[in-house]
Amino acid sequence: MQKDTNEITKEIDREIEKLEAEMQSIDFWNDKNKAQATLKKLAELKEKKELIKQLMSIEKLNNTVTLVYSAKDEDHNNAVVLLEELINSKKASMRVLN
Repeated sequence: MQKDTNEITKEIDREIEKLEAEMQSIDFWNDKNKAQATLKKLAELKEKKELIKQLMSIEKLNNTVTLVYSAKDEDHNNAVVLLEELINSKKASMRVLN
């Protein structure tokens, strides 16, 4: 079963909350490698959430989003994932260019 964009955004929000709660721990910086990994993951999640928001906003304004990719694997790449998300959120026409 595919998830829609709202579900994905909610999952991202929950993960962000979890990581931010971990950061409030007194011993968070005791393991610097783990702390840095947590900060990196937090930044990635926030960036992903913002990217989804921007992509959906662009699609809403234009009714079309063109996804371009350069991966050798035509079935497994970021453009395919984004396209699936857009389709699952019942948005307007899209096309993927190679």
